[in-house]
Amino acid sequence: MHDDDDFDPVPPKIHGAPKQIYLCYGDIESDDTHENVVRNGEVSWCEDKINASDVLYVAEAELHAAVAAERERCANLVKQMDTEGHVFYIETTGDLCEAMAARIRRG
Repeated sequence: MHDDDDFDPVPPKIHGAPKQIYLCYGDIESDDTHENVVRNGEVSWCEDKINASDVLYVAEAELHAAVAAERERCANLVKQMDTEGHVFYIETTGDLCEAMAARIRRG
């Protein structure tokens, strides 16, 4: 038995929410602020990008997964010492770091 004052129910969850959405500002004609556009009531959201001014928002879980995957990819490059295109000028640890950074940027 639970005392109603001590019982904290688990809030309901939404399943199947989009992994990313766009904050849609409409077809704005010049630079503006979020505050101004909201004040005019011209902000909504959509799963698809509609206008050039739309801003992408990614679900937190998706962002964490992408960051973890990128960290793993970079760690593997370092482990493999993948320095493609840079092997002839690596003389110091600094040279190795520069070569690794260039390889990571290239993907």
